Amino acid sequence: MHLHRQHGFTLIEIMVVLVIMSIAAGFAVISLDFNNVEDTLEEEAKRIAALSQLANDEAILQGRELALQIDDEGYRFLRLEDKTWEVIENDKLLRSRELTEGIQIDLNVEGITNSQAKALGPLIIFYTSGEQTAFELNLIGPNREFEYRLKGDTQGRLVYPNEQS
Repeated sequence: MHLHRQHGFTLIEIMVVLVIMSIAAGFAVISLDFNNVEDTLEEEAKRIAALSQLANDEAILQGRELALQIDDEGYRFLRLEDKTWEVIENDKLLRSRELTEGIQIDLNVEGITNSQAKALGPLIIFYTSGEQTAFELNLIGPNREFEYRLKGDTQGRLVYPNEQS
């Protein structure tokens, strides 16, 4: 009688390997989430900066004021039409944007914060002269673990204090 020995892994061996792989993958995901939050804040700050610079340039080229309005949900650009601020629509770049879940924006313009600004209308105005309202904007991640700051001066210059060397 000739016995055949089976080759392969037992069910328990396969399950142990799967548990070890799951734990390793969990640690990898946790570490990636922290990096992604920080990267997301930086990307959003740089997007706001680039769009603000574009709005500043557009205000000069179009010969009419534009503005940036920020609230708890996101931000939008506006155009001054007959003494009324109207949201810019149908523009691929200066369109309204929602914030990624968990990200907050704290805006400070001459002592007025975005929570106080709802009744005041747009706070950051881009004038036809190339000047703009000075502001300080902080993007804050969940649990306030990460923060990314952006400052704009009256001459239209933008500074990223996080990147000072």
